[in-house]
Amino acid sequence: MNFIEIHQLAEKKKWQNRFIKAYGAIDPNANMFGTNSRFILAIENGKELGFVRINDKSSFFSIHTSMPVWNITDAYVKPAYRHKGVLKALIQHVIENYDVRMIYMTTDRFMDNLDYYRSLGFTFYYTVKEGQMMWAFQTDFKAIAAMRS
Repeated sequence: MNFIEIHQLAEKKKWQNRFIKAYGAIDPNANMFGTNSRFILAIENGKELGFVRINDKSSFFSIHTSMPVWNITDAYVKPAYRHKGVLKALIQHVIENYDVRMIYMTTDRFMDNLDYYRSLGFTFYYTVKEGQMMWAFQTDFKAIAAMRS
């Protein structure tokens, strides 16, 4: 599996629309496509499998650390490629290559897949937005994340 960063706005919008159609709950805005966000695409044998969108949260933690802090905010894998390790590979790729330290998702989705996310290193977490959403953090980022909880 190969990974590329998407730079064309039309491609970013295509993948974001797939996410919205599948999961709803967000309204697209210009910030989703700005320099604060990056779209990473998984490709295998010339086929596009899925994507992950990450956004820069460094300023949110700047009083506690000077390290870059990126957050996984959206992910989508085409139905034909689900349960084949695509999402896991995407998440591992952005953790290793894009300073991803955290993930933001619905509380239900996170808790229903707690072992999966723990296996990817997201072991410190707390809820926000009246318990509907979850911030989860990489183990090595726990001390810094705890200062912001």
